[in-house]
This record gives sequence, C-alpha cells and structure tokens, in this order.
Amino acid sequence: MKSQNSLLNFILILGLISIFSVCVFSEPEDNVKVVAQDLNSSDISERIKAVKILSNQTSPDTINTLIKALKDENWRVRSEAANALEKIKDPSSVDAILEQLEAESLSSELDTLFVGNGETTVAHYTRQQLANALTEIVLKEVTLQKNTTLSKLKHAFARSKNKIFKYYLATPLAYMRQPEVDPLLIEILQFSKDGNLRANAAQLLGVLGDKKAIPVLKKALNDSYRSPYKGIYIVRDNAASSLQLLGLKLERIGTDYKVIEEPDEMYIEKKVEKQKIE
Repeated sequence: MKSQNSLLNFILILGLISIFSVCVFSEPEDNVKVVAQDLNSSDISERIKAVKILSNQTSPDTINTLIKALKDENWRVRSEAANALEKIKDPSSVDAILEQLEAESLSSELDTLFVGNGETTVAHYTRQQLANALTEIVLKEVTLQKNTTLSKLKHAFARSKNKIFKYYLATPLAYMRQPEVDPLLIEILQFSKDGNLRANAAQLLGVLGDKKAIPVLKKALNDSYRSPYKGIYIVRDNAASSLQLLGLKLERIGTDYKVIEEPDEMYIEKKVEKQKIE
C-alpha cells in the first residue's frame, strides 16, 4: 500500500512538472498566438487585457501583433497598444506608429488644434500615446548612438502639411532639441483653444531651450485655463517651469507667477535697445 501511494505521488509530481514546463518553457511565438486570439474578442476589456499581457514580451511576433492592435476600432485598445510599444521601445515599430498617428490626425471625427470648445478629446489621448511611443524609441536610439528614427521623424515633419500630425511629432523632436518645431509650438501656445495642448506646448518649449520663446511663455503665465481634473492652472505652471529652465527666476504668489530676474544677456539686450532709443 505504501509503495502504491509512493507511485501515485511520483506520477502526480511528474504531471505538475510537465504542466510547469509547458507554461514556462513553451515557445514565445506560441504564447503570442494564444494571447493574440483575444484581440478578436468582441469584449473590449478582453482585447485591452491581451495587449497588456503582450507588453511584457519583445519578440517580433509580439510587435507585429501590437501593430495590428493599433488599428483596433476602439480608441482605448489603440491607446493601450501604443502604450505597449512605448514600453518595448523597438525601432521596427516606428513606421507603423507614424502611419497610425497620421491616420488619427486626418480622421474627420477629431478636433483641430485651433478650433474647439477648449476641452481635450479622447482623440488627443490616443495621439499623445503614439507620440510618447516615438519619444521613447528615439531616446533609446540616442543611447545606442543611432539616428534612424530621428531621421524618419524629421522627414515626416518636413513633408507634412497637417498641423495636428506635426504637433504630435513635435514631442519626440523637442526632446531631441530639433529647432524646426519651435515656431509651431509657439503658435499653439498663442492660439490653440485647447488648454491641454497649450500646456504641452509650454512644457516642450522649455525642453527645446530656445530663448526666443521667452516672451510667449511670459504671456502664458496669465493663461486662464484650469484643468478640470487636477484643478490647477496647468498652462501657467508649465510656462513657469520652462522659463526657469531658460534661466529666469520666478516668484509664485498663490496661483500667479512674477518674473523677478531674467538672464544677464537679456538685460544686456534691453540696455542696448534703450541706448539706441536715447
């Protein structure tokens, strides 16, 4: 009886080892295929769950599956797929991300940069996730001393006449200190009806480090937009942070800001201009 129990225990252990081996040591491609099946589900939450699982893998099959998910009919699934590709940071996904970002920017259902009720739409969230993915990929390439992605972004920005598309390309390009995006960001900060877009432009102008943006950023310290989610004057706050990055010293009084010191070269320029007038 004792030997019989021992044999049963041995068989049970072998079975558990077999199951463990299938789960842990099975081919990544097989795992991807199994999870990818859920992307065909009619349940949005199931599709989102599948994308989140795939974000923890980096195989070519995974990336191709996530690229397909970028075209899902639901914006939440598309955003989650962009978020997954941002996490993976694989340059092979850049062309597909650019294509989807441009498609999102052309959709007739989307708001424009300069017309609207001032509230950011879900379309902005999806496009921003795609832009964030491009930013992470191009920053990763910099550490590897490569510029393939940067070249693609610069080319896309130069050829496109779509300001929405160009605006979202400005995020990764600003982090790479590309001066061609400066005029567009200044225009958005001055004229966009969307407070969140103005806030992002204010932040990126500081990242760019171009002191020509200082006058516009100083005006933005009086921006009236208050985030309905955070309850803060996000444009003012971002403009203040950018001005500090550009060398200005500010004093905060409640929700307002006051410039108390500007860079020395600006004092010199003002002094020269004053002397010319006199």
